[in-house]
Amino acid sequence: MNKCVKISIEKFDEFDMQMAEKIACFVWNRPDWDEHLIKCFEMFKEDSECFNLIAFANKTDVIGRVQCMKNIDDETLWCMGDLLVSPEYRCLHIAEALLMEVIKLLKEKGCQTLRSYVEPNDYVSIEFHNKLGFSKKEFQPFNHLILKDRIMFEKLIL
Repeated sequence: MNKCVKISIEKFDEFDMQMAEKIACFVWNRPDWDEHLIKCFEMFKEDSECFNLIAFANKTDVIGRVQCMKNIDDETLWCMGDLLVSPEYRCLHIAEALLMEVIKLLKEKGCQTLRSYVEPNDYVSIEFHNKLGFSKKEFQPFNHLILKDRIMFEKLIL
């Protein structure tokens, strides 16, 4: 891979089918899950404010994604999920760039706490959260998400 590739990050409040197909292919290697992705995102938006940040290489190739959702009971609490970077683009600090953009956008929305849930055996993600100032907290549910057996992290947004 050429390390001189131009990376951009864009915010999306909804997806068209082409974007959903690219994301479904990137996240699950299943472009046919595009409709599932759109339906899930629309369901999340029915409950609360929600958006995605997508990282692109050369403005066309989806190489990273993170989704954020506001808590239905506390508008100062947001959850970040599906923070992923394509394997060939890892170690280029793209996940950190996505997180910094999330924090910037959430500050503008009055967020005070950013929460994330991590699979207990996802050691890379656990290390990432620790490195970037998240603290492990006692598990609490978030909206209607099914997050059983996950580790909960939080970061204060100041």
